[in-house]
Amino acid sequence: MWSTSESEKSALARQVMRCDRPRVLEIGAFQGETTRVLASAALERGGRVVVIDPMRWAAEVVNNGMVRHLPRFMGRLLARIEPYFQKSYEPAFWRNVGEARPAVDLRRALSTDRDLVRSEDPALATFDVVFIDGDHSYEGALADLRNWGARAATSGVILVHDAVPAFPGVMRALRTFALEQRLQIEWPRDGSMARIDVPRALLRTSSQAHTSIEADILPEGLVLTRT
Repeated sequence: MWSTSESEKSALARQVMRCDRPRVLEIGAFQGETTRVLASAALERGGRVVVIDPMRWAAEVVNNGMVRHLPRFMGRLLARIEPYFQKSYEPAFWRNVGEARPAVDLRRALSTDRDLVRSEDPALATFDVVFIDGDHSYEGALADLRNWGARAATSGVILVHDAVPAFPGVMRALRTFALEQRLQIEWPRDGSMARIDVPRALLRTSSQAHTSIEADILPEGLVLTRT
């Protein structure tokens, strides 16, 4: 993935600081640079950050690094060998998080883990800020939006990194999700972070229950905005 810029990190911190006792979710933390920003702001405001990341180099480099740039059949092959490479980058993650560690609730799993998605843990129920920077394929990004973006609270916000033409799967997933939920997307003018403000309770349906929807053609009444 592309590194999060300093201006994007500042935007993340400002968003968290707007909330009292913020409930924050981060999908895809890697070595914790954005986690530190989110958690520092959350700690100052009396909140917490739930981080969902497998903390394995293979998951990051193979699944989220190489696979999205290769033909589908090669991606499937690499996914099969991924479990044999289990070295963790978690030590670097905690070093980067530093003094903000008390505000971090780390869930060592893929965001598509069925038990995690179906968990009734109250800490996973709803969030004021959802930051998604995980699987960049269309299927993976859409699953994250359906399974986790839909947990954004009313008046909350969904922020999605790498929502630029270099990652068409992310952009298409955003369009599909916005179509399903009848929401507006604020596309990035600078940087690569898209924003969806949540005006109401969202449909909470498992991604497996959805059929494929082509969202490039929008129905009347849905507006995708670029600022």
